Amino acid sequence: MLKLLNILCLTLFLSACATGHRETSAKIRQLVMAGRPDEAIKFLKESSLAKDSSSQLLYAIELGLLEHYQGNYPGSIEALNKAKVLLDELYTTRVSGQLKAYLDNANADFYYGEKYEASLIYFYLALNHYMQANLEVDAAKKKVALLQARSEIMGWDSFLTEIKNERMGQALFKEDLLAKTFGALVHESQGNNKDDQIALQLYVDASDVFFKNYNLFPTFNSAYDDFRKNFENLPNLSMKEVEGKYVLATKHNHAFRDFLTRKILTLTKKVRPQEFKAQIAKLNPSEELLKKIKRPVGNVTFLVQEGMIVEKVPKRYDIPMDWGSHKSMAFSLGMGTTISYELPHIESVPTLEGATVQATDKDGKVLSEAPLSVIAPLGDLAAQAINEHSAAIAAETAARVISKHLAALSISYGAYESYKKKDPKMALFMATMSHATLVASINEGEKADVRFWSTLPSNIRMGQLSLPKGTYKFRAVFGEVGSPSYRVVDLGEQTVTKNSLKFVMDHRNLKPNANRNIASER
Repeated sequence: MLKLLNILCLTLFLSACATGHRETSAKIRQLVMAGRPDEAIKFLKESSLAKDSSSQLLYAIELGLLEHYQGNYPGSIEALNKAKVLLDELYTTRVSGQLKAYLDNANADFYYGEKYEASLIYFYLALNHYMQANLEVDAAKKKVALLQARSEIMGWDSFLTEIKNERMGQALFKEDLLAKTFGALVHESQGNNKDDQIALQLYVDASDVFFKNYNLFPTFNSAYDDFRKNFENLPNLSMKEVEGKYVLATKHNHAFRDFLTRKILTLTKKVRPQEFKAQIAKLNPSEELLKKIKRPVGNVTFLVQEGMIVEKVPKRYDIPMDWGSHKSMAFSLGMGTTISYELPHIESVPTLEGATVQATDKDGKVLSEAPLSVIAPLGDLAAQAINEHSAAIAAETAARVISKHLAALSISYGAYESYKKKDPKMALFMATMSHATLVASINEGEKADVRFWSTLPSNIRMGQLSLPKGTYKFRAVFGEVGSPSYRVVDLGEQTVTKNSLKFVMDHRNLKPNANRNIASER
């Protein structure tokens, strides 16, 4: 009984921690959406998450991203570097701790993070170094920061290669479109032939990754479910057959493919002109797109971090039970005909609206406009990772819960038998108390682990504008006028002198002075 009490106390403590973490996530999300990342950082540092040794990785990535939103790039780099070290340790050792052996409780285990979250650590590290380079006045320090950004991109590529090897042939996250596209943008912004060659190859690689791995997501493919179910057989089919049977391209699919096509053709014409006609034949661009290629390519590129990622929530599942020879005892203890357990779940990813980035004059007249294409559908990635994981552990979890409840019933029946001859009323009371204690422990121990990187954006979008030198106001327009999701987000005023790459936060309630528009110019 003493051991049982100890386990119950541990379970209740862990449940309190898990509840506290959910409250922490909710609060910091609220503060970020209100444009108050400084307050979110203070709250996080004083929260239960900061004190939980099993959630060190989660604390580090939350802090790293909040510091990024605040514009404290050195602080963000420090936190995310710590996260990268923790990530390496956790994935190589898979330490689970003694509590998990006692409880089989995911909340008692270390937080390992999802694969897409691990990939984003590299993205934000590279982004932080790149943005820091653009703030440097000293040429030597600027060069060092740029080299560090490239180093993170190379490390990111190695990390993704490992994932790809582990998950070959599976309809799971193993290629990151953001790594190819962002890496290409960084190289392209350097403005020399060597980097343009690298950028071209990365855009070509991105096109391959997009078709093979991102048609798994509803953002890009309305037939994503068929694509996913038949994923193992797709390598045996031609691209034309796959497109005809398993791809129903969305407007976001068309927008991103147009972006890649324009990039590939523009850079091919610039650095490999002898291959230009062959690329046109291969990519088969529309007449409208060919006209755009003849015009100057965009000299202002926006990466917009949009909204906040969907929440990870617990979902309850019921199991019908037949208690057999112990049925009368089970009913006397109030057990009923079902038992339940939880698994982590994402209800749904909001439907994405179309979006554009606009440059206006001081009076608000639109001078130039371009689509904001989704290049990282983080909501889709989260839903796939979490729901696939839950599906994989559902049978094991159900079997474990059943065995625990049967054991609890057996122990309670034993308590009843030991007191029955002395005092039948006391026997039923002891059995009921014993069972209530055990069931409370089981229910708490089987709560879903809903820890997640809660401050990530919902999507990362990209758009390019072609503008003469001058000062402009920029804004992002989401949805159609009159629709519930319609909104216009002020992206600030910028002076365009050379090619520039800008990174912008978009939150509906973001304070104007909290926008972080950093230009990389050449």
